[in-house]
Amino acid sequence: MDEEPRPDHPATHPPPHVGNIALQILDELWSGESPFLFADPRQVDQGYPSTNIQVDLVEAILDEIRPRFWLEIGSMLGGSAIVTANAIKRLQLDTGICCIDPFTGDVNMWAWEKAFRENGEWRYLKLEAGRPMIYERFLANVHQAGHHDLIVPILCTTMVGLRLIRDLVQYGRLSQLPEVMYLDSAHEPEETLLELRSSWATLAPGGVLFGDDWLWPSVRDDVRAFSRMVTPDTARMVAFLRRFEESQLDGNVFLYQGHWALFKAPD
Repeated sequence: MDEEPRPDHPATHPPPHVGNIALQILDELWSGESPFLFADPRQVDQGYPSTNIQVDLVEAILDEIRPRFWLEIGSMLGGSAIVTANAIKRLQLDTGICCIDPFTGDVNMWAWEKAFRENGEWRYLKLEAGRPMIYERFLANVHQAGHHDLIVPILCTTMVGLRLIRDLVQYGRLSQLPEVMYLDSAHEPEETLLELRSSWATLAPGGVLFGDDWLWPSVRDDVRAFSRMVTPDTARMVAFLRRFEESQLDGNVFLYQGHWALFKAPD
């Protein structure tokens, strides 16, 4: 995918500290000041009903890849990142998690907010002063779970965040590309395809790109279309299938419990 060069970008940069990737991102983008210092415990909110990530799949991917860099795209209130961080600590891995999300909600969340507010129901956006309070709840939930040492957010859209990650690696400001990427973003037709193309370009060789909501036509159609544009490592996927009795292949796509995955071949 052709991209315009970045003007006035430093050509060289001191090698980053080789440690937790979240600390590198914290240093580069947050000047070392953790956003979780501002987490408000009053914002803790466990009401989000749509964290569908499967723990056994997360643990199997962690065991298969042993990644240092796990990139999540679309984090909402932090449920999937917290599940992943729990698994990382159980397996005693040196894996940092970066969460890319503008924390502004999707189409349905905005469309339903008025009705939910008027009916006294749990609200996705929880608007205050006209602004969603999703990010504040994300910070509070991650901090309460004790995973502020592994997780760091980047507040931007998918496309901006992915280009930023590639730029930081290209110019030596991050030590590596993500080996695992979990895509759970807008779910809009063709936008998902655009995200898949940029995600694949950002994924390290030998890595795994996966997500859920396979039953959404917009997701399923775009994943299938994208899988025909690339050459996934199907041999590794077939071997990975043996870990799960209920898994299957749909063309080049690994499927399990509503989740899909594509394995990228190593260089």
